[in-house]
Amino acid sequence: MNLPNAISLSRIPLMFAIAGLMYCDWLGAASFAFWLFIVAACGDWLDGHLARKRGLVSSFGKLMDALADKIMVLGLVIVLVDKHQLPVSLALITLCREFLVTGMAGAPWSRIGTGIPLCELGALGFADHKLPPTTSLLGGHKP
Repeated sequence: MNLPNAISLSRIPLMFAIAGLMYCDWLGAASFAFWLFIVAACGDWLDGHLARKRGLVSSFGKLMDALADKIMVLGLVIVLVDKHQLPVSLALITLCREFLVTGMAGAPWSRIGTGIPLCELGALGFADHKLPPTTSLLGGHKP
C-alpha cells in the first residue's frame, strides 16, 4: 500500500470520528469535528497530489479516493438529517448528485475515451468525468 492510497483510506474512519463528534455535547466537540473535516479535505487534495507527483496513480487509488469522498459526503449528510440540521429534500438532492456523478464515471463513453469533460470541481467532490458529444446524445453523427 502506497502513501496516497493510505491517505485516501484514512478518510473513511475520519468520517466516523467526525459523525460521532457531531453527536457529542461536550465543549469543543463541534470545533474538533470541524478541524477533522478540514484534515480530511486536505487529505483529499494531498493524496491526489502525491499520487500524480510520484507516479503512483492507480485504478485502486482512483476508486478508493472516489469511494472515500462518497462515504464522507453521504455519512455527514445522514448525520445532519438525523440531527434535523439539513432538510431531507437537500439530502435527496445530494444523494442524486452523488449517484449521477458515479454513474457518469462508470458510463460506457468514459471508458472508450470519447466525449467532453463534464466538470472538474475538486472542492465539490467532482472528478474529471466525460459526457458523450451532444451530437451522439441527440442521435446525430460524429464528424
